Amino acid sequence: MSGVSPSRPDKSSWRASAGLVLLAVAAWLFSGQPSVPRSGFAPPGETTALTLLFTSDIHGYALPEQVRRGMLGGFEALDGEVRAIREQSEGPVFLLDGGDILTGQPTSLLSRDGLRGAYLVDAMNLVGYDAMALGNHELDYQLQTAIQLRERSQFPWLAANLLPGETMQPSFELAPSLVIERQNVRVGVIGLTADRLNELVGFKLKDSFAIADAAAVTRREVEKMAASTDLIVVLSHRTEDENRALAEAVDGIDVIVCGHSHRRIMPPHTVNGALLVQAGHNLTAVGKLELRLLDGAVIGHDGALISLWADDAQGSLEISELMAEAASQLDKEMSQVLGALEAALTRNYYSESALGNYAAQAMRRAADADVGLINSGGLRCDLPQGPITRSDVFKLMPFDNHLVRLELSGAELLEICRHNAWSAAVKDHGILQVSGLHYEWARAESGDIEILSLRVGDDPVDPEARYSVASNDFIVLSQPNKYLGFAPERGEYYQDSVREVLLESFSADSTTVWVQDGSIAQLELQPQD
Repeated sequence: MSGVSPSRPDKSSWRASAGLVLLAVAAWLFSGQPSVPRSGFAPPGETTALTLLFTSDIHGYALPEQVRRGMLGGFEALDGEVRAIREQSEGPVFLLDGGDILTGQPTSLLSRDGLRGAYLVDAMNLVGYDAMALGNHELDYQLQTAIQLRERSQFPWLAANLLPGETMQPSFELAPSLVIERQNVRVGVIGLTADRLNELVGFKLKDSFAIADAAAVTRREVEKMAASTDLIVVLSHRTEDENRALAEAVDGIDVIVCGHSHRRIMPPHTVNGALLVQAGHNLTAVGKLELRLLDGAVIGHDGALISLWADDAQGSLEISELMAEAASQLDKEMSQVLGALEAALTRNYYSESALGNYAAQAMRRAADADVGLINSGGLRCDLPQGPITRSDVFKLMPFDNHLVRLELSGAELLEICRHNAWSAAVKDHGILQVSGLHYEWARAESGDIEILSLRVGDDPVDPEARYSVASNDFIVLSQPNKYLGFAPERGEYYQDSVREVLLESFSADSTTVWVQDGSIAQLELQPQD
């Protein structure tokens, strides 16, 4: 195929709502919950049928993956399924996405026309998406890359709660909503990005955005569109609890297409009249929600999550050629075998893991440091027993986080261990995986965390001594309070990414063996006599 963005079949016109210039002011002016009159746009007294198709958290999975029953997922299978539904449906069909199209399968790291992530957008253009919510992973690469991908998209990216921050350069304003008219049916679509977006992006972007109150901006958009639409859909890249709270707080929402949590929600969960749905992640399924409307009200629905089996996919010639091009480039760049594992390396989000030990150790050795620290959420897949390829490491570490070396005191290491143990105890987020650091902890009856012993290597930690620590820029520069419990003095920033460190670690030996070393131990406190 040529390098020009694939053209999309003619779709009904969409109208973007007002820009973000007035968004902050409007959010301040809202108080109370307005009435939401719904008369609908379709002819009164007539029952209208429409179909919503939806995906979320594609995470770069443009190509199918081998599972026990066959090849599952990918855009070619999605295209075939969507085409069949459009041909069979008498009413209009709308295709929406809940965000996070990037970061996961290495396909999202491939460049097309010099633009990383372009295969994903080009595929979505060909399938014919109508809109998507901004996910946090759309911002994993440079902001200029996100801007170029948005401009390449033949469908709008929406985020009603996204506001410019202190340092947003260049501008990345997105429309809050749009109205799609098709076959005399109007659907209003509102987009929401993650409430904690600034905690989820890299340190270079952490001050680029402000996030408005989701309920306030959604209420405003609902009130604006309610009288002239038949259905209102929210694309929400937020947690399930946040989406439930949104449905409770705002009247007039008909459907919330959820993202971010990777869950499969079908049949729909009904909250204050809103149908909450989600199609899982990694493009293994497409959600289908058939709705029956009368005078602007949903009077019936049927839904399913359709597995995307690729073995008999009937996608278009254009999508097949695009995916063949991506697969060829992926094989060329990612098929190199780096080494082999005699045992699988697996993850654990809230406690020590073999894979976490290995990654932290690789970072520690690369920086010639005493201690290695990596966030559990940065490790995106387990590594199987047997040969390990470049593709496996890119799936494991799809982010461009860079290695950072710090000098910390023993007292600061103690605070990190206490903070890490607290995270393990309350499970508010994934813990730091460690190497070179050994500590034992317990939780007292008061709920306080006690560090019972602390060593670096074989030696007890001296609170006054200085120790070298290898970590990454996401932890140290973007989210230090979340992971360390304090903001350390700026360390040495390496040009090498953590992914490059892991690639080199697997290439060092033909066979890699790792045994969990028991760096962290949770002990039970015995009651005092």
